[in-house]
Amino acid sequence: MTPLNWIMAAALRGSPADGPLHSLRAGYENSLQSARDDLESKRVAVEQLDAALDVGADQDSGADSINVNLGAARVLFETLARNAWQAVSAVGTLGFRRGLMRPAETPNQIENGTVFGLAIFVEGGINGGFFTNAHMTAEPLSALMLSLLIAAANVNACALAGHYLGRFFNYGANAADADAPAFKNIRTRAKAGAAVFAVVMAYFHLLVGAVREQETLTGIEHSVDAYLRVFTTPESFWLVMIGVCMSVFAWCKAKGGAFDDPEPGYGAAQRAADKAMATLEVEYETTGRKIDGPFVAALKAIDDEEKQHRKKLAEYNKKCADYRTTHSHVKGLIRSAESQLKAEVAVIANHHLGARGRRERFDTQSIPEGLVSFGDLEPGQPQFSIRKFDGSRFAARRRAVEDARAQAHAALTRLFEESIQNAKKGDSL
Repeated sequence: MTPLNWIMAAALRGSPADGPLHSLRAGYENSLQSARDDLESKRVAVEQLDAALDVGADQDSGADSINVNLGAARVLFETLARNAWQAVSAVGTLGFRRGLMRPAETPNQIENGTVFGLAIFVEGGINGGFFTNAHMTAEPLSALMLSLLIAAANVNACALAGHYLGRFFNYGANAADADAPAFKNIRTRAKAGAAVFAVVMAYFHLLVGAVREQETLTGIEHSVDAYLRVFTTPESFWLVMIGVCMSVFAWCKAKGGAFDDPEPGYGAAQRAADKAMATLEVEYETTGRKIDGPFVAALKAIDDEEKQHRKKLAEYNKKCADYRTTHSHVKGLIRSAESQLKAEVAVIANHHLGARGRRERFDTQSIPEGLVSFGDLEPGQPQFSIRKFDGSRFAARRRAVEDARAQAHAALTRLFEESIQNAKKGDSL
């Protein structure tokens, strides 16, 4: 009987050799089973994350569910386009009616206002010098303030007169029926008003000159001789001349279109047309932003889902790496336990042989694998591996949403252009 057979026979007889053998194996099995259970729990966790990563992989982009209703936009565009084209046609009709072969002018009112302001300061500064050397005020600053007030009254009054009277001197002069009452009467009234205004401004300048000539602010002499002396006193004469020059400058600049087109009503018609077109374009842009709303929300939802997917993928890869590490560790524990069990079985067998006077050494190679193998605890091949991020499905969904968005905007643009064309056709009819 071989030593192994003897040990097995002793185990069958219930000898002490059987107890240590089973005790040793049970200890290893308990330790390996604990490691195996830990591996299984990690495998289940990775399996759940793996399934979660595939949820929604075939989800639709949602672009088909976005309903773009352009019915209200069609009605609005047609109304605004009709109004805009009527305003544009009104400009052309007005220009043709009055014989204007040019587009309406839109002056830079800020720039021209600055020029008028400079004119006030220039006249006020010069006049301040004339008033200061006559010692009419307590200090130079008072003289400057008085001069600026006079200059402001002069320049502003003449600018307003040039705008509201001077521009009407040639009202309708280029029209085919320039002598029609609708044009001629307005020109006549404007020239009459300008004559009255010229008389008032002449008296204004003579009064300022008389103040300087008589060197008083409290009371002046009103007589022909007093006013004639204005032209014989150099300071008062130059004061009047500077005021007259600034009056003529403000009148001519305002008459030439400092605040509006030189032809009365032409600039207002052009502004009305521009405003109508701007309103149409604003509504087009506003409608475009409204159309963008659902598509932007859909793209944001895809972005949020991609972020969540990346987080889940990172968590999955972390747990998967831990699972594979534990898998390799468990296999190493099993190999180590089998080797140690073989060695300890040999020790027990040698003790039994020695107790019975046997001197041969127990050969561990003669132990059947089934006796010291833990194959029932052996884990199979790892079921999961590290996964790379695949953004193709998210990119495809984004493309679908962007394509639907582009189609909606193309439909809106066609509707916008058709509204303008229909308005032109309707006007031509």
